[in-house]
Amino acid sequence: MGAAPPPIDSPPPAPRRLRRIRPRTAHRWYLEFLETCRAIAGLPVLVQLVLLAFNASEKVTFRVTGLAVVIALVMRFFPKLRHALRPQKGYAFWAALPWLISAGLVFFLVFLELPRRAAQLNTQLTEKWLKWQTDLEKASTDCTSDRLKVDKVVKEEVSTAKTTAEKEKAMEHKEAAEKPLDTCLASHLGSVMSESRPPGVANELMAGQTLLANENVKSALWDRMSIDQRFLGQGFSVPNGGSPLAARVPEYLVPNLSDKSPKVLLWKFDHGKVVNQKPITEFRLWDVLNNVPPEYNANFKAFWAQADQSRLLVRFALFDPQKSPYSECLGRPDATRVFMSSLSELSSRTLAIAAQSTGYILPEKVDQPGQTMFIWVYSPSQDDQVVPATWGNVLANFVPWITATACEKASE
Repeated sequence: MGAAPPPIDSPPPAPRRLRRIRPRTAHRWYLEFLETCRAIAGLPVLVQLVLLAFNASEKVTFRVTGLAVVIALVMRFFPKLRHALRPQKGYAFWAALPWLISAGLVFFLVFLELPRRAAQLNTQLTEKWLKWQTDLEKASTDCTSDRLKVDKVVKEEVSTAKTTAEKEKAMEHKEAAEKPLDTCLASHLGSVMSESRPPGVANELMAGQTLLANENVKSALWDRMSIDQRFLGQGFSVPNGGSPLAARVPEYLVPNLSDKSPKVLLWKFDHGKVVNQKPITEFRLWDVLNNVPPEYNANFKAFWAQADQSRLLVRFALFDPQKSPYSECLGRPDATRVFMSSLSELSSRTLAIAAQSTGYILPEKVDQPGQTMFIWVYSPSQDDQVVPATWGNVLANFVPWITATACEKASE
């Protein structure tokens, strides 16, 4: 009695789950891959940094870096050779030395050398721009007297002409006065236009604005190419009354051909014309071209079938032929180049919107009787010089374009 009960054995502990240990080789494949990448890329990167610090040429950089890649490959995949070249003492120092040099070169390039080179390049570009502008001003100065003669004809004859005969005579005198100016500019500006300028679209725009700032060149640009301050120079038209940011219709500079050329079709009708109780300007451009017969008994469907539809161009104008004589060409009688837009981009739009998209000039009173809508469609051949309307193309072709033959009324 009073004896303690026998102890109750506690349940045995659950067996401990052993952690599965993977072979060490399972961890090595990506480590080996990373080590291989480091070994192959390390030497070429170091060589690139050294060459960049010394501003080596592209040719030297390509050759020396290629040699560094070959050496890195040999050192990586020939371990005996690598071990033979391994230093016997100070291995840790020699292993860390390339990384220390790379870090030092990166600091030197980022904070010292590259900013210095950028400042030097900006200085060179500025000096090049100033030289080009100065050469342009000096070269065109000798042509000022010729330009003043053109301005005199415009002021005393063109702006005061009232009858059709007076306007035609005034334009003839203006064209005669423009030829000496064109010859002078072509003679003096040929070398200036061929001078090297900083490349790029932004620099072309700056060069174009420089041309417009020169009164002599500005006069030739307007007379021969109808270029003024509205010209974007990026290959797109400026919508009439719209923002230049909305310009998305491709625009081209083309020769000022006769409207009787086999490459050109002309439509001419009253701007206020109504068809089926609907203004003709509210019809799609494509429907107008297909349903309104072109001038000179031309056949649009046959013209369309023979042409490369993707290259067809269109041009619009609105004026009173009784007040402003028609040149019988794509543009003004003294122009050598005119603007035209891509027909494929405009064919699905209404005539009014399509014409507005090209930036054509509207008369002050559109609804006055006698206002005639002109539409030209041009099918350029492979040999025709049809180029995007950019400042780069204007600069490259300035001399030949201002001296080219203007509108010729004879069929071509």
